[in-house]
Amino acid sequence: MPTEAVVAIPLGCLSLLVVVTNSCVCLLVYLHVKLRSYTNGFVVSLAVSDILTGALLLPLYISVPEFNGTGYIVSAILLTGVANVCAVTLDRYLAIAKPFIYYAVMTRHFVKFIVGSWVLPMVISIIPLIWGSNRGLAHTIYLFLLQGLGVVVPYIYVCIAYYLIFHEARHIVRRLRRESSLSWRSHEDKNKGRKNSNTVASEAKVAKMFALIAISFILSWMPVLYLTSVMSAVGDKPELVDKLSPVWLLDFSLFTVALGSMVNPVVYSFFKPDFRSMIKRMLRKQPQWSSLKHSQNCVIDVPLILKRLESGKEVKETYL
Repeated sequence: MPTEAVVAIPLGCLSLLVVVTNSCVCLLVYLHVKLRSYTNGFVVSLAVSDILTGALLLPLYISVPEFNGTGYIVSAILLTGVANVCAVTLDRYLAIAKPFIYYAVMTRHFVKFIVGSWVLPMVISIIPLIWGSNRGLAHTIYLFLLQGLGVVVPYIYVCIAYYLIFHEARHIVRRLRRESSLSWRSHEDKNKGRKNSNTVASEAKVAKMFALIAISFILSWMPVLYLTSVMSAVGDKPELVDKLSPVWLLDFSLFTVALGSMVNPVVYSFFKPDFRSMIKRMLRKQPQWSSLKHSQNCVIDVPLILKRLESGKEVKETYL
């Protein structure tokens, strides 16, 4: 039975917003060459994962909530999102902590990172097909391993990585600013030092933005993880399941997932410098009306031109 209208209508609107906003992110990167960086490649990959949430997962729940394949789709989208968050965290870590090898690593392994962040989650998500509908002990172990190794462990890595990123960025900025302030250094060296420190500070701001995205992602999926844990732990006891996982919590979890997928484009627009500057530039552009206004103000006086041609006095070219 389809979801009630009180849930389906707002959830459908959120799904549409998720698809539109994340599609705009992909379109911006596609249309503007300046946005085609390795970091934004991971941004697009994460945006595609969010698009699948809005275009596939949420509409499927609205129309056929009891569809048997929903669990596989939820697992695939969740793990893909985690993998892309890990990939972009690795990108930020290399850019700040290992800047001299960043481009070499990304040039050689960027495609592998993107493909791996999609193929590996898909393979892990279809493992339950091995035992099919017979959800016994194997399925319970799979769910706990999925949440532990597929979500908890990667997010421990993400937390450690961002701690190292911010620690390293703070250390580098302080060192560069201290060196640039030395009196014996030339004016050119001081400017170069300030420029390098500003670059590192800018990279750190981007890292803060992705840390915010990582936090919002895990918070938005927290209710789903809780419900999955309850079902895997006490799924054979319906009364206990109803008590620990009320119906409203399932609807609430879908709204949090939708909001989590929609927050990323907003964060890019306000916190990512290249996206923000590109959006500002697009908003400042106005249609060129001057030529149109000029053509509208030009009136061709045909009788006057004919009169001058007949008199023979008009020997110069007539400019309209």
